[in-house]
Amino acid sequence: MAQNQPGVQGDFLNAARKEGKRVAIYLVNGIRLVGHIQSFDTYMLYLSSITGSQMIFKHSISTIGEDTGPAVRSNSRASGPRDFTNRSHAK
Repeated sequence: MAQNQPGVQGDFLNAARKEGKRVAIYLVNGIRLVGHIQSFDTYMLYLSSITGSQMIFKHSISTIGEDTGPAVRSNSRASGPRDFTNRSHAK
């Protein structure tokens, strides 16, 4: 394969970036990062999330996939994630 062809890795990352998909990145030490891929190159990946932006070395990544976990929802559902911003109901 020629150097300038992105291959499967580049195709996957570029599709996730262009489509604005939320991805889950698992590092080799077990840490899970969730966010949106802003850009990437041969060695690094730039991830943007609600906690800020991070540059991640690709050699520290174990797995990348579309995040299928619960998203923050604007409506209230019993099965959805809890909202800890309004604590008026706390004891």
